[in-house]
Amino acid sequence: MLLTGKNILIISPEAWGVNYVSKHHYSVELSKKNNVFFLNPPSDRFERNEISSNLEIVDYVAIRGVTRLPDAISGLIIKWSIGILEKKLDVSFDIIWNFDSSRFFNLKYLKSKFRICHIVDMAENIKRPVLAETADLCLCTSDFIHRELSPFNSNVYKIHHGYSSERKKQNVKDEFSDKIQVGYIGNLSRLAIDWESIFKMIELFPHCQFNFIGNYDSSNLSKKPIEENVLKNLKSYQNVRLLGAQQSSLIPNYLEKFDILLCAYKVENEGDIKQHSNLHKLMEYLGSGKVIVSSYSYEYRNEVQLLEMANDRKDIVDCFDKVINNLGYYNSSEKQKERRLFAQRYSYANNIKKIEQILSNYTPEMN
Repeated sequence: MLLTGKNILIISPEAWGVNYVSKHHYSVELSKKNNVFFLNPPSDRFERNEISSNLEIVDYVAIRGVTRLPDAISGLIIKWSIGILEKKLDVSFDIIWNFDSSRFFNLKYLKSKFRICHIVDMAENIKRPVLAETADLCLCTSDFIHRELSPFNSNVYKIHHGYSSERKKQNVKDEFSDKIQVGYIGNLSRLAIDWESIFKMIELFPHCQFNFIGNYDSSNLSKKPIEENVLKNLKSYQNVRLLGAQQSSLIPNYLEKFDILLCAYKVENEGDIKQHSNLHKLMEYLGSGKVIVSSYSYEYRNEVQLLEMANDRKDIVDCFDKVINNLGYYNSSEKQKERRLFAQRYSYANNIKKIEQILSNYTPEMN
């Protein structure tokens, strides 16, 4: 099946907004050849907003408590809800592409449509087994998720996190000092961020400027603001800059200004290893070519040439120190080229081609 000329419903746990993650990037890429309807989390109204000629953002009112109902009933309610959406949007969906195991998780009675379960992280597990079992195809980003989904579906495939090269060709207006520039980009309200290690770096390396890009209040990715004590501490350092949320298409321009990119999470046990086994942030970082200092990420265990990864949480500050003292080597043109090539290999366009190949291999009747 070619992903061309289809009506695709993308079900996302994160709303549309300034910050993009994989669901948003897939929607943008798919809309180049398809009609894409991006379904926000439930709200108090039905509304549709056109982002481009082939991409609409849809708000809707959900029926509550569906996850607590027997599967036979939840499946019928979900079929009815999809039908209501189609009627309001005046469209018939060809593909239901679900990234959210808490909504539209029972696809059993939607056999006239192609059903995709796409799990990109392990943070939320409401009805993943049911979603996997009632889908035609399961996609995932890590070995851990693959093992979890495989008992429920024989068509499970690992697709690496994607890289978006979309960017606005404009200069970043912010002025940066002559200090070594360290960049951290992402949702600053995440509880798993290893602030203890980050604050140690900020204190031990005053000759570095630490730049944080991301919301510190609620955003389309999270309704939770950054912890008050964390924000207070960040604001207390002279070598810290809080640049707020920036449009995803501007992120590559910021990354070019940074010398080191930082990714620090609390990875201390098996659960943490699973949860942080493949981080979307790293693909954005790799696309810039700049050196990355990162906490442990399982899916990169055999790609150690791409990032400077601490195998243990206590080692990340030493890892940062090592990079600071040999920055010319770690940001050499050869190393930057290798990182960029890796990211480009997993562009969203290339990932969609891989998914098309999977579809054509086992569903020839849908070609």
